Amino acid sequence: MQFNLYRRRKAGGQSLTELAANLIWLVPLLLGLFDLAVLFICVNANDAAVRDAARAAANGTPRAYRGRQPDIRQRAVAVLTRSYKVGGFITPPEESNIVVDYIPNQAGGTEEPDAVTGGPWPGSVEVRSSVTITLPVQVPFVADDPIPFTSQARFPCTRIEQPTTPAFL
Repeated sequence: MQFNLYRRRKAGGQSLTELAANLIWLVPLLLGLFDLAVLFICVNANDAAVRDAARAAANGTPRAYRGRQPDIRQRAVAVLTRSYKVGGFITPPEESNIVVDYIPNQAGGTEEPDAVTGGPWPGSVEVRSSVTITLPVQVPFVADDPIPFTSQARFPCTRIEQPTTPAFL
């Protein structure tokens, strides 16, 4: 009876030692996977925000036209600031880090819709945004903290200008 109790105690100590030895590499591995998951989610959230900003900006007036000022930048900035208000690991971009460009078609023709008949704006809108991502776990020698990330999206213009004169005249 005494011999059996000693053997059980020895086996329990061995399994505790094995657990401690495996936790040495298992804990950093799990923390690294958690960091990668957060990084993946933040990168996808930034891509989606920039894509939504490009889509919203594409429905605006890209240039001064018939007395209206261009509003594509205001549209893109409004969407981006609304997207990053959730907080978390993404630091929202400063307004100076948001670039909005109107890119006219390369196929020639005019860069504006016809003033008499109206029509769509030819070309596309491109939005670039730079954010920083802060990882929740500081794993040495893996990544600098915070990580800068730039995302870019292009969307064709969908703004259609109304004609200034009726078509039947």
